[in-house]
Amino acid sequence: MKPRKFYYEETHYFGSSYLIDWDANVGLRIQDSSSCIPFLIEPSTILHPLDTDWTRLKDSIEILALEPREPEVPVCDGFDVQCHITFRTRLLKFSIVNPDFEGFNEFRDLLNQFTVCSDYPDGLFEVDR
Repeated sequence: MKPRKFYYEETHYFGSSYLIDWDANVGLRIQDSSSCIPFLIEPSTILHPLDTDWTRLKDSIEILALEPREPEVPVCDGFDVQCHITFRTRLLKFSIVNPDFEGFNEFRDLLNQFTVCSDYPDGLFEVDR
């Protein structure tokens, strides 16, 4: 089961930025950049997850039972996350600076494992360039 929409963008202020974006005609586009360089229109890394991979990811996210919420203490720096994931129905959607809700780190780890490939052998978020 492929998603109808899958978008995850993480921007670390004065640091790295990460993008995971599904395009049904192209595949799962993943890329990293710095805070001063925008993402490429055509990323060099495109993955083609199988339906079983998508189903496993969806089920794993559902098990986390995430309830995104703004942090209690507002912070002026850190990182910003934009996320919108829809399969048949909306699974998850949020836009939060410094997300710290229960299960966020596990969710991020799931996404990182989903992006493991030859270009990102430890996953997108473990880029060490």
